[in-house]
Amino acid sequence: MRAVTFIKMDKMLIIEIIKYLLYAFYMIFLYFLGLWVFQDADRRGLNGYYWCIVCVFFPLGGIPIYLILRPKNIIKICPDCETLAEKDSVLCYYCPHNQERQKLPFRRYITALISGLLYSAWMTIKYFCFLSYNGLYEEIFILSTRKLRKMNSLLKSHYFLKSPVRIARKTENEFSMPSFSLTYGETPYSTALHILKHLNIKKDDIFFDIGSGTGHLVFFVNIYFNIPSLGIELVPFFAEKSKIIAKELALQYVEFIEGDFLKEDLSRGTIFYLNCLALNRDLREKLFEKIKSIRDGSKAISIGFPIPHLDITKKYTCFFSWGWENVYIHEKYSD
Repeated sequence: MRAVTFIKMDKMLIIEIIKYLLYAFYMIFLYFLGLWVFQDADRRGLNGYYWCIVCVFFPLGGIPIYLILRPKNIIKICPDCETLAEKDSVLCYYCPHNQERQKLPFRRYITALISGLLYSAWMTIKYFCFLSYNGLYEEIFILSTRKLRKMNSLLKSHYFLKSPVRIARKTENEFSMPSFSLTYGETPYSTALHILKHLNIKKDDIFFDIGSGTGHLVFFVNIYFNIPSLGIELVPFFAEKSKIIAKELALQYVEFIEGDFLKEDLSRGTIFYLNCLALNRDLREKLFEKIKSIRDGSKAISIGFPIPHLDITKKYTCFFSWGWENVYIHEKYSD
């Protein structure tokens, strides 16, 4: 009888362990599902917080509804013609170089499609695993001081249930600007620190963020490196919020300018940060022309594209809110 009872108890224990394991796997699934939905919705101009809550708490109904209603395209630039294409496109149909490729045999097309989907799945898994690890790393090792933690907390509270991508798109429509003129993308603190530590920053340096968005990079550089930092931002909502947060943090050497960076004076700056992927070709070329006027010895960091007429001193690949991208560090030498 004792043996039978022991066997029954053993089976019950195994069942309980299996239940807990299934529950753990389900919670892990919901965690990564929430991350994916938040990032995917945000990059498509939807409210990432809202859809994340819907899909995590009501997965059976929320996931199918989200997959049906979400916009079908995100920012993807063809490396040949620099035209914005749909995410799921195997080929860029606007690019003249691909006209012959579009006539591929059906078998080769299917092979290319499957390999593209597998690569996309791998990069998605890699992206969200790294995103989770990076967020934890920043909280523990980078945002270690009370002022940095307060800064991060204020940014989260001011932008709670607000999508910066959606705000940028709304301003774009209000200003009657071409589509994707105001593209939003964030630089993680870990990436910013990795880049800026290579610049040998001095106390007399002045940091300029061209298109500062939520202002998180301006705040971070000012607090971490203790140098004057300025942000230029066209979106009024971003500029106003940044000024409010700066006052709440009582930062003295932080300034936010609401306006067009092409019309602002850059002569004060010694370090410039440019996310070139947030600009269309016309704006990017105008900004490159504007950057030529910076003073000798100044350094410029560009994301995605190198700056003509400036010497590249370093180049490497870093992680951003949209994935991995090339970073170019330039320095202007006297003629």
